[in-house]
Amino acid sequence: MAVMEAFAGSKIIAIDLDEESSAQAIAGSRCGESALCLPIGVDLADDAQVAASLKRIRSFTKDVAVLVNVAGIAVDANSQMLSRDSLLQQFQVNFFAAFAYAQFAARLMTRRGGGAIVIVASITGIDGDSGQVAYLASKPAVVHAT
Repeated sequence: MAVMEAFAGSKIIAIDLDEESSAQAIAGSRCGESALCLPIGVDLADDAQVAASLKRIRSFTKDVAVLVNVAGIAVDANSQMLSRDSLLQQFQVNFFAAFAYAQFAARLMTRRGGGAIVIVASITGIDGDSGQVAYLASKPAVVHAT
């Protein structure tokens, strides 16, 4: 919500796991019921939902100045106990979805002459807990790719 407060008066797109949570975040900010705010519900682990959200964003605005991504998940599991599904889910949310949004925003920012992309990673991704092997692998991927 603090991020939305910082950009009050701008077009703001809030993305959360479900649209209700996104709408609640917007309602709690100064953006409120403004036509400048768009709540979107997206399961970031689902490529089709990520792609659909990008199309929805593009129809809402073609001018992106700032992207702030704070999404991330961590599942406690060491390498012997980590399922492939859990590994894929964490990479999809922590890396692939973050990269897709950053790539999308960067293309629009290039057209406008610049912008800023902030993707929150984690020091845990560099100096972390061995019980979070997928998180430890996916967060540095974001750091190095963006």
